[in-house]
Amino acid sequence: MQKRTVALAIAVLTLSSPIAWAAPCATACKDEIQSCVNQECQGLKPHARMRCKRAKCSKRIVADCLNDLSVCGATSARPVSHPAPTHPAPTPGGW
Repeated sequence: MQKRTVALAIAVLTLSSPIAWAAPCATACKDEIQSCVNQECQGLKPHARMRCKRAKCSKRIVADCLNDLSVCGATSARPVSHPAPTHPAPTPGGW
């Protein structure tokens, strides 16, 4: 029972994080991000290059993709949400 609760908590936290929402856009925009890094961050040292990649390229391009999926050709930007049941399940037992 406790293992199931922990696994459920981890699954909920993973799916509710913004990082999980942006994963399809980050994957679809990989080429655009790389070309941005080659243009914007050319000649920087490794640490500064990674900061430039995140600040100037990845965040901007992924945010554009989340607003308009046609930017990079992503098919989905967020995990599919399942609708909540309309009525609670009956509890077992008698009177």
